[in-house]
Amino acid sequence: MLKADNAFDLMKFPLARLVVGLAIGLGGTIAGGIQYYKATTLPKHGVEAEGTVVSLLESRGRKSQLVTYTPMVAFQDANGREYQVEMTGNGRNQVGDKVSVLYLPNNPKTADIKGTITGASVVFAFIGLGVGLIGWAAVLYNVVFMVRTKRIL
Repeated sequence: MLKADNAFDLMKFPLARLVVGLAIGLGGTIAGGIQYYKATTLPKHGVEAEGTVVSLLESRGRKSQLVTYTPMVAFQDANGREYQVEMTGNGRNQVGDKVSVLYLPNNPKTADIKGTITGASVVFAFIGLGVGLIGWAAVLYNVVFMVRTKRIL
């Protein structure tokens, strides 16, 4: 492994590798699980409501100048309670746009703009779960490594 003098070498610190693997495993599993839940549950059990885009949340890439906007949509459930939920946009949403929203009646904060959940959503869910699986494999490898080298237990 190429490295500069006095650089942090992750290979020498199995506990650090364990923490990195755990972070990747948890992050991928949670993100993929949420995406899968929304992609499979909303189309089947979602209730439709009319919503309005009330704001666009700006995100910038760290290394690129790419700017994305995520719509914050306000809508009312069947009981008349109002919710504002960050949703998947199509890139063309503007503040004030009327959109059709799908939400779960028992959990209205699980909602998305109708038509943004596609077959690709399930693919992205499995990509997230795959990343999580890689993280969990790293955790398992590091635990076995630390046990064999008697660094833990």
